[in-house]
Amino acid sequence: MSANLSKNDLLAIFEEIKNEQATQFPLSERFINKLFKPNVLAKGKAYYKNGKIAWLEHNSDFSVIDSTVQSDTGASYNQRIEISKLPTGYSVDTHCTCNIKSKCLHLAAILLKLKIEHSGEYGEDYFINDWFSELSTLKSTESTTPSQVLLFVLSVENKKVFISPKIANFDKDQNYTLGRNLTDQQLNSFITPNDLLESDFRLYSWIRSQNAVGSLELKGQWGFSALQQLIATERLFLHRSRTAIKPQSGQVLSFNWQQEKELTKLVVNLEQSKNWAVLKTTPPTYLDLDHLKVGRIRTPLSGDEIAHLQTMPAIHSANFDRIYKQLADNFGAGVIPHPTNTQSVLPHTASNAVIKVSMEEAGLRLSLSFKYKNKHYPAGTAPNNLINSAFENTVTNELVNLGFEFCKGGLQSEFTFNKQSAIHLHWLTYEVFPSFKEHGWKVTIGKMDIANPQSEVTLIANRAAGHQMHCKVLINSSKLAQLFSNEDSLYQSLNRQSQLFHYYPVGRQFGVINKSAMNVLSDFKQRFEFVKTRDEFNIPLSYLPELVKHTAINVELHDDSLELYLEELNNTHKTMPSVSLHGLNESVELREYQQQGVDWLSFLKRHKLGGILADDMGLGKTLQVIAFLTSTYNRPQAGPTLIVCPTSLVSNWQNEILKFTKGLKVTTIFGSNRNEPLQHLAQAQCILTTYPLLKRDIAYYSPLFFENIVLDEAQYIKNDTAQVSRLVKRLNADFKLCLSGTPIENNLLELKSLLDFAMPSLLGSQAHFKQHFQTPIEREADMQRAEQLKALIMPFILRRTKAQVAQELPQKTEITKEFEFEPKQKEMYQGITRALEEKLIDLFAEQGVQKSKLAFLEALLKLRQICCHPKLIEPDTQAGSAKLEWLSTHLPLMLSLGRKVIIFSQFTSALDLIAKQLSELDINFSLLTGQTRHRDKVIDEFTSGKTSVFLISLKAGGTGLNLTQADTVIHFDPWWNPAVEKQATDRAYRIGQTNPVFVYKLIMSHSIEQKVFKMQEDKQALVDALFTDKSMSFTQFDEQQMLSLIKN
Repeated sequence: MSANLSKNDLLAIFEEIKNEQATQFPLSERFINKLFKPNVLAKGKAYYKNGKIAWLEHNSDFSVIDSTVQSDTGASYNQRIEISKLPTGYSVDTHCTCNIKSKCLHLAAILLKLKIEHSGEYGEDYFINDWFSELSTLKSTESTTPSQVLLFVLSVENKKVFISPKIANFDKDQNYTLGRNLTDQQLNSFITPNDLLESDFRLYSWIRSQNAVGSLELKGQWGFSALQQLIATERLFLHRSRTAIKPQSGQVLSFNWQQEKELTKLVVNLEQSKNWAVLKTTPPTYLDLDHLKVGRIRTPLSGDEIAHLQTMPAIHSANFDRIYKQLADNFGAGVIPHPTNTQSVLPHTASNAVIKVSMEEAGLRLSLSFKYKNKHYPAGTAPNNLINSAFENTVTNELVNLGFEFCKGGLQSEFTFNKQSAIHLHWLTYEVFPSFKEHGWKVTIGKMDIANPQSEVTLIANRAAGHQMHCKVLINSSKLAQLFSNEDSLYQSLNRQSQLFHYYPVGRQFGVINKSAMNVLSDFKQRFEFVKTRDEFNIPLSYLPELVKHTAINVELHDDSLELYLEELNNTHKTMPSVSLHGLNESVELREYQQQGVDWLSFLKRHKLGGILADDMGLGKTLQVIAFLTSTYNRPQAGPTLIVCPTSLVSNWQNEILKFTKGLKVTTIFGSNRNEPLQHLAQAQCILTTYPLLKRDIAYYSPLFFENIVLDEAQYIKNDTAQVSRLVKRLNADFKLCLSGTPIENNLLELKSLLDFAMPSLLGSQAHFKQHFQTPIEREADMQRAEQLKALIMPFILRRTKAQVAQELPQKTEITKEFEFEPKQKEMYQGITRALEEKLIDLFAEQGVQKSKLAFLEALLKLRQICCHPKLIEPDTQAGSAKLEWLSTHLPLMLSLGRKVIIFSQFTSALDLIAKQLSELDINFSLLTGQTRHRDKVIDEFTSGKTSVFLISLKAGGTGLNLTQADTVIHFDPWWNPAVEKQATDRAYRIGQTNPVFVYKLIMSHSIEQKVFKMQEDKQALVDALFTDKSMSFTQFDEQQMLSLIKN
C-alpha cells in the first residue's frame, strides 16, 4: 500500500502519529488500577460517568493537572495532580481538599477521565467494553435475591417525628446494618425494583410520591396510614437502634398541673409511657421512646394540639383564671381539667357518644349521635354553644379509620362498614364495640348472630435430652403452622389492627386465638428458632419458670422431673437439700455461702444441667468445687472427673485437693512424662491437665465419658472459634462446669461461648444470639432484651461478690493518681497522635472501619506505651516518665511504712524499666512474667518476705495467685476491662487478707488512658446489666468514636 504514497505523504503520516502520541495520557490502565483501591476506583468511575467533574485543566504533557469535583452532597473539592517522567516509569503526586487528601474517589474520577478521553482507541472502546462487563455482572446476579433493603428510620426533632428511608445491607449474620442515607440521585431516579425487594420499592415509591425530599414528617391521615404499613415491614426503627418498633394498645391522654412558687405548669401525660413523643397523625399516635412501641392516643384533641400543649409556658398565679378560660374557649370546657378537678379529664367522653349498630340486607349499618344536656343530636348538628367539635371529629375519624364509610347523601351521622367478611364482623363485635364502651360511649347492637370460635392453646411439656424441654402445642384441631404461614392480606391487615385476637385460616372458615397466646408462641419462634412447620419443638429448660407464669396458654407439665426442678429452683438457697461432705477433711469448715455454692452445684448435677460459678476472686471457688466433687464420689459407679486449668494453677489444684480431701486421687497429666497416665485415663478418679496439653492430647480424651468436667479460668474458651474452645466443647460428660470470676470481659459472645460448653443449645446459634441479644444489648442498650437474657441464663450462673458475702474482709481503698506529661513526653505524645490520626482517616476512607481495626489497635498501643514511658517505643529517647518518677519518690516511703507492694503492668518492657529503677534505688524485688521459668520460687521469695516488691505482668500473674501478704497494689497502666484489673487486685484482696488494702491506679491526664476509664465503665455496665439490677449505658464504636480515642 505504501508504494502508492509519496515521500511527503509518509512524512505527514509520521508527523500525525507523533502528534497523537504526544497528546495521549501517559499513565496506563494498570498503573491507575494499582494507584487506587477497587471500591475507590469504582466510585470514581461513577462520579465521572455521572458528570460530577465540574472543571479540569492540564498542560500539554499532563505533567500538571488542576480540577474541581462535586460530591453527592453538593460540596466542591479541588485537586492537584503532578506527573513526573522517570527512567523506570512515572511518579504521581496527588492532592485533594477532601478529608482523605490523597488517593480518593475524586482523584480517581479525574485520572479515569483523562485516560479515557486522551487514549485513542482505548478511550473509544472503554465504555462499550464497560457496558458488556456490566451486562455479564447482571446475568450472573439476575436470579439472586436483592441484598439491599430499605430501613425506615424515625427521628424526633423539635417536637416533630420524621421518617427517613435508608439503604441497608445484611451483615454476615443476616442482621441489618445501620444503613446509609439515600443520595439525591437515588431519591429521584436511581433506585429501581432491581436494586431492592419489590415490596420495598412499592412502599418507597408511595413515600416518595408525598413530595418529600429525604425525609418527611408523619402527620395527618396519610401519616397514620403510612405508620401502619411501616410497622408491618418490621423494619421501622428509631435513630440508630435496630430493634423494630412494634404496635401497642392505645393509651388515654391525661393532664395535671405542677405548681412551683408563683408559677403553674401544664403537664401532658400518657398512662403507661414516661418518655414519649406525639405523632401528629389523624388520629394522633404516640411513640414510646423507651420501649420502642407506637399506639393511638385516646383523646378528643388532634396531634398538633397535643404537641402545642406540651410547649405551653408556665402561668403566673395572678393570671391563671384568665388564661385557663382562654384554654377552655379554645379546647372546649373540661377537656383540660382545672387544677381543682384533675380527675375529670374528658367530661364529654363519659356519656355523650351514642352508637347504634344494626345488620341490614346491604350490610352493617352504624348511626352516630351525641348527647348534650339530655338531648340527642346526630353527629355535627348540635348547637354551637353545646357542640364539642374536637371530640366529635375524634369519634368520627376513629370510625373512618376502622373501615366505616359515610352513607351516600352527605349525612355525617350514618355509616356502613366496607368489609363484610366474617372475621371482620367478629373483630367488630368482640373487640371494637366493647372498646367503645370502655371509652364511656353508649353502644347499642341490634340482633347479630356472630359466632365467637376462640381456640384454646395448650402447651404440653416433657423433659428432653440435654438441657431442653420438649413442647407440644395443641390449638383445638388447628396446626401450629397455620398461625405463622398465612400470607393472606386480609389476615395480615386485621392482625395488625387487632389488639385482642389473632386470626388464621381454617379451611374456608377462620380460627381465633387470644393475642397474648399468639405473642407467647411468636416469642418461642423468635427466641428459640423452632421449625415453624411443626407443632412440636424444644426450648431451653431455663424458660420453664417464665413459661408457667403465662395465663394466656394452658401449660401442662407431663414429667415429674420438671415439677421437681421448678420446685427446687424456686427454693434455691432457702430449702435446697444440703449436700453431705464426708469426703472433706474434718478441719475444713465451709462458710455459709460456700455450702450454698456446693448445694447449687449438686442441684445442677441432679437435674442433668451445667453452669458457671462466677464468684468474685478470693471467695473460694476451688474449695467449693473440691467439696462438690467429694460428694459425687459417694457413688461407686462414678466415672472420672476432668479438671482443666491454666499451667500456672496446676500446683495450686494439686495442693488444694491434697489439703482439703481425705483421699481424692488425682492423676496429673503434665510435663513430658505423660504417655503412661494417658493410657489409663478411664481408670482415674480425678484427672488434672492444662489447656495447652488438652489440645495436644485430645485424642486420649475424646472417646471417654466423664462424670464431671471443670474448666478453671474458663475465659480461656471465651473465643468460640479458638481451637481449644472447639475441642473442649466436643468432650462428653454428665456435668460440665465453668469457673470464672469474669464470665464477660469484652462482649456477650464470651459469655455465650462459656454457656455453649456448660449448657449446649441454651442460647441457640451464633447468628440468632447476635440478632436477638448481643446487638440490641450492646449497641442499643435494650434493657428489655437484657432482662430476657438474664432470665434465660441466671438459673445456671451463680455469682456472689465480696461485698455480699465476705463481710470479714478489711477495707479496700482505691486511689486514682493523675499525672501531667513530662515536657518531652508530651511533645512525643502529641506528635504521634497527629500522625496516627491522619493515617487512620485515610485508612477508614480506603478500607472501612472493620478492615482498619488492626491499624487502629496498633495506634492505641503506641499511645498507651508513651503514657507508661517514651522509651517503650523509642529506647534511645531522653524523654522521661511522670509515672516512673512518682514511683521513684513514693515507693521508698511506702516500704519504710512496712508496706508490701505488687506492681502490675501489661507491658513487660515497662516492668523492665521499673526493675532497673528499683535496682538503682537498692530495693529488692521479685519479677514474674510469661518468661519466668521457676514461678513457684519467685512467688515464694515474695510470700516468705525475702522481697517486698513484686513486679507482675498482668497476663502472667493476673489470675491464680494468692498474695495476701501484700497490702498495696499499683496498676502502672489501665487495661480496657475493669474485670481484668479487679482479678489482679484480688491476688491481694481475698479471703485470708487481714490488713487494709490500698489500690493505686496511675493515669496520664488528657490522654488515651483517661478514655480507657470510660471504656472500663461501659464494660462494667454490661456485666451489671446481666448480673445485677443496675441500669446500663453501653456504646458501640463507629469511625468517629474510634478517632475520638486517638485525638487529644
